[in-house]
Amino acid sequence: MDADSARPDHALFEFREGMNLAGSERPDLQYRLAFCAAYLFQGRGLADSALAFYNLAAHHAPTDSADLLLPALLNNYGLAREATGDTVGALALYMDAARLVDTTADARDSRVVRDNIRRLSR
Repeated sequence: MDADSARPDHALFEFREGMNLAGSERPDLQYRLAFCAAYLFQGRGLADSALAFYNLAAHHAPTDSADLLLPALLNNYGLAREATGDTVGALALYMDAARLVDTTADARDSRVVRDNIRRLSR
């Protein structure tokens, strides 16, 4: 590994270059790449960066409500909104996720979304 690749700013630069290479012909790839980047930022406690990439992922998200990643995107986007103080926006995203999550196949995900809604509805 060279010295440049160990720097987070270099890794982000390379990631953005990959997003640019994906171009507008591949919104599905941009959707998944942006979701993964957001998830990584969120896992590191960088809510503002996560929020930016969840926003980008949402922009490229499929309109097909059967997409299995979409409920996770909406829930995690809501968590990032909540972490940055936007509880109204977070609740709206949780509600959208609740409408899309498969309650039989994804019982755990469904429970997590319901718990998020319940917590903000108090």
